Amino acid sequence: FGLRQFRSTPTEPVVAFPCNSSAMGDSYRRRVIFLGQSGAGKSTALNSVYNADVSRRGLESPARVGMTAKGVTSEMNNYITQSNTFLTDTIGFDDNRFDPLILAHEMRRVLRASQVGFTHIVLVMPLGRITAATRVYLAMLETIFGESYVTNLAMFISKCDDGTTAEDFMKVNSEDEDLAPLCKSLLSLPGDSPRVIAGSFMNHRNTDRDKVYYPDRLQTLRNIEKFLDTNLDCLSPPAGNSLEMIKDFLELVMRKVFMVTDTLGSVLGNMMTEHITIRNHFPECSVCLEGGYAEGNKAMQLSCNHIFHAGCLLRVSDLQVGCMSATIECPNCRAQAKYPGELLPLGFTASCAPPLEQNTCTVAEDA
Repeated sequence: FGLRQFRSTPTEPVVAFPCNSSAMGDSYRRRVIFLGQSGAGKSTALNSVYNADVSRRGLESPARVGMTAKGVTSEMNNYITQSNTFLTDTIGFDDNRFDPLILAHEMRRVLRASQVGFTHIVLVMPLGRITAATRVYLAMLETIFGESYVTNLAMFISKCDDGTTAEDFMKVNSEDEDLAPLCKSLLSLPGDSPRVIAGSFMNHRNTDRDKVYYPDRLQTLRNIEKFLDTNLDCLSPPAGNSLEMIKDFLELVMRKVFMVTDTLGSVLGNMMTEHITIRNHFPECSVCLEGGYAEGNKAMQLSCNHIFHAGCLLRVSDLQVGCMSATIECPNCRAQAKYPGELLPLGFTASCAPPLEQNTCTVAEDA
């Protein structure tokens, strides 16, 4: 994309992006972000990984299928599993609905979410020639992480219901100035994990007809999981001025992808008066067999990484309310763990307020 390398000068306000979120800890073996345009199937792919299931039910939740920039303008969602995996679902662009303010909001959301430090990036794109939305995400990834993001990337070509292979897809896009060199870089990476994955999560409400699609869905999940099982270093944004990064991204996208120029001052001004909300979704508590984490009964993670309602742990361990230090047995794995464990936040609200040159950001735990 011809991005200029981002550097901060001594006069610029600097925002540090740590490799892990202090609120969530760094105990997660896999921290995965799913990116892709609206309708590409990224939430479906996330659900299959979260549930380790490709049944119709397993593909429909917990991530809401069909979430778009128009429908949900200010939320991203993290899904935490009992298998030590942290999955982030982003808001998809629609190829026919680009606006500088929407682009700026999404860039800012991904920057905020990236503070957790991602080990894997799954870029979901629909079968066919590369779309403008995919080019936007490629520009976003390179702006945030630099060229090193390729090391942590896999491209999932969705909706290959007719048996199209990764090789078929790359052949169709072999002359594309952005995709062709990217595919070449991905294929040159060491290891045998797939980096260009073609697959399908096609399903049918008729049980007998759905059995025909099931093997393809299962193979698709296995290929994605093989990539996610690759041990990769944590990838996080460098320290820098977040507003300058967003401005660079907007200028690049508007000029190179859409061939237009726009005044960015008002866009950045409007963006900084709003809030970003990122919500965390935790697995079902195995004590009460319910979810429903709330301010009065938060999620508590023990040192073995299993998560429960704080109240359920207190009850099942026969501890007194207010106990500040004890050793208990994990209800799941029976390992000895210190109590209390880490109370996990239900989410975050990040706000940045003008004047822009101050770039002052605050993060408050969401009730």
